[in-house]
Amino acid sequence: MSCVQFLSFFGDEKRELASFFAEMVNDLVEKPGQRRGYPVGIVEVEERDEARVTSERLRTWAAQYGITKERKYFVPSGVFAGSEAIQRGFFAGLVHSRWAGE
Repeated sequence: MSCVQFLSFFGDEKRELASFFAEMVNDLVEKPGQRRGYPVGIVEVEERDEARVTSERLRTWAAQYGITKERKYFVPSGVFAGSEAIQRGFFAGLVHSRWAGE
């Protein structure tokens, strides 16, 4: 099984947030001039009241910045150079992110 990155969202806001982040991931990982799109999907995990945005391309993109399964808590220097809002968002995501297949 290949390793994929997924973002998890829970509770009442999960549908809105998952859709928003799926669109952001699509914009992030789509390649210019690509003839066919491969949109990122949302997987519902009903027993956990969870929605997941899952993408192998997101994992590949994150690896370019040093974030890998082995270094999943690595913080790129660009985060420290960003605003307080960027830092808070990154660290909140870091706390809630998990790697599939572990």
